[in-house]
Amino acid sequence: MNKLYDRRCGYVFFAFGLMLLVITLSACKNKTADTLEADQPKRPDLLTIPTLNPVSMPTPQISAKDARLPVLPAEGSDFDNGKLLYEAHCATCHGINGEGQLPDPLGPNMAPPHNNDGHTWHHPDQINFETVWYGRNIAGTMPAFYDQLTEAEILQVLAYIKTWWSDESLAVQLERTQAAMNE
Repeated sequence: MNKLYDRRCGYVFFAFGLMLLVITLSACKNKTADTLEADQPKRPDLLTIPTLNPVSMPTPQISAKDARLPVLPAEGSDFDNGKLLYEAHCATCHGINGEGQLPDPLGPNMAPPHNNDGHTWHHPDQINFETVWYGRNIAGTMPAFYDQLTEAEILQVLAYIKTWWSDESLAVQLERTQAAMNE
């Protein structure tokens, strides 16, 4: 009789434990990838954030057909000035040698490389100038420098950046700049 009692108690404890487990599991939420993503705070879309005081930027005097274009790789004092300006205004984000930054997985900011590994040479001088003048909010937030650099200084920075490019990249970029001049 003792064995029968022990066996019944074992079944009762097993059933009770199983029932407790089922109740505990049913009380838990099933977190799927959707609910996990929904629980995460949303990062702001920098392109849609309104500004309280929209800034009116001056229009640069440089045009697509400006005589200062195309910008050639810097030499001599233009190289020295371009390097100083780049190091003072650009290197913090884009790297001292134009190597750029890797994307930050937790933030929207990323500074692309300006050396031959990057895509700056894919754009004509007109676009590169406008990017520095007006800034951009594409892959990251590039501030506008119209209030910190003159047009001539921006051109010196672009000329300095071009010293990192291969002859092939320079040739492609020159063609694109000339095509933009003819539009």
